[in-house]
Amino acid sequence: MKRSHLLLGALGVVVIAATFLVVLPEIASYGSVVDRLRTLTGGEIALLIALAAVNIITFAPPLMAALPGLGFWRALSSSQVSAAFAHVLPAGDAVGAGAQVALYRRWGFSPHAIAVALALVGAANGLFFVILPPLGLILLQLEGNGDTALLLLSFAALAALIVIAAVVVAVIRSEASARRAGAFAARVTRRGPNADWGGQLVRFRHEGIDVLRRRWLALVLATAANNLAVFACVVACLHVCGAGVSWQEILVAWSLTRLLLLIPITPGGIGLVELGMTGMLVAFGGDNAAVVAGVLLERALTFLPPIILGAVFGAVLGVRRPTAA
Repeated sequence: MKRSHLLLGALGVVVIAATFLVVLPEIASYGSVVDRLRTLTGGEIALLIALAAVNIITFAPPLMAALPGLGFWRALSSSQVSAAFAHVLPAGDAVGAGAQVALYRRWGFSPHAIAVALALVGAANGLFFVILPPLGLILLQLEGNGDTALLLLSFAALAALIVIAAVVVAVIRSEASARRAGAFAARVTRRGPNADWGGQLVRFRHEGIDVLRRRWLALVLATAANNLAVFACVVACLHVCGAGVSWQEILVAWSLTRLLLLIPITPGGIGLVELGMTGMLVAFGGDNAAVVAGVLLERALTFLPPIILGAVFGAVLGVRRPTAA
């Protein structure tokens, strides 16, 4: 194992330990958190379980839209296997993608179709990762939050969103724009003259544009439903715990905190996400114990089921840990 992997793993352990053993207990004692959770009624628990089930189900439609012929159960099982790897391994998204590729190849899909499907699903998810933070900030301003820093951040986020949308539209409409965008990305990331990202983006445009033309609306709507299902779990958990924050504030905290998932320090962002959401919601004026209880409850409902279901589906399908695709 490389030294960098060991250091990354050690850093992840430190982050998780610091979050759950030091920072969160400083914000609210676990005793007060348990007391909050004990106040949940049977109806509230049933609602949370139903929302968690809907969240799991909505993982399948984006894959079905991007990979015609996949079917619901195969889409659901492959998504949960992939999520399980992502939640238990540092930088597990790559291993999860490898598991998906192995399953799709076993089911007879071509490497071309698989590559296009995973790229389109990833791009659709990335689109919502980018859209939701500025949307939340703008809605928070409309709610009447007059914080100057948030107002400036809203305008900056909106400007960034417009630029990104323009680039995406240009890439789809023009091969020359796709080549320029890829070349610019290679320069920004310092990949060197041999990184033909422009040519790769042009090839992907040719390969994916047919699927986009026929299924872009289904893909966008399915991805929106998946994101909405997760957000509904977040809002419900914080509401039943009495956090005392608005849904606009929750949207800002949740959407900004999700960006921490792009930092592969801990599996599934564990520790980082809890710390980020709790800090932002408490800063918005939420009750300390209720916020911590709601955040931990939401993470349990959205983080643990894919691990359990992924293990079950993986055992049934005979999935072993694959190499990263």
